[in-house]
Amino acid sequence: MRPSLIEDARARHGLADVARRTGIDLYRSSGSVMVHCPLPSHGHFDRSPSLRLHLDDGIWHCFGCGQTGDVVEWVCQSEGVGWRQAIRILDSGCALRRACAAHESAPSRRDSSSRLPAGRYFATHAAAVEMTPDPALLVTADGPAL
Repeated sequence: MRPSLIEDARARHGLADVARRTGIDLYRSSGSVMVHCPLPSHGHFDRSPSLRLHLDDGIWHCFGCGQTGDVVEWVCQSEGVGWRQAIRILDSGCALRRACAAHESAPSRRDSSSRLPAGRYFATHAAAVEMTPDPALLVTADGPAL
């Protein structure tokens, strides 16, 4: 009886809708997209998107930890529940709270705390350019480099 219940849940709930309930902004509803992994059970921070969502097939794969699943497995892992409770959560239509919290608390890729201030960046870049020799002055054993 388990496979038919899970297959029915897969048919009722699309992966795009489940991802949106997790707090992921999708720019399309079909095809394949890469997003940051919001699943707290995976235990890795995404510096760049590592979770591929195959929206038409309803399957996801995380390249960060190697896990793959469907909408039921998504809820199982995001909420830390079994498959029966996951189906109840899917049918309830509520937001996926644990995954939302993990997704929102993860540092943003646009977090500027690890970046140089713009003035220091450009000063460093200008110094590097000044130290670069003029290509016209470079000479090899066979003659001029140009």
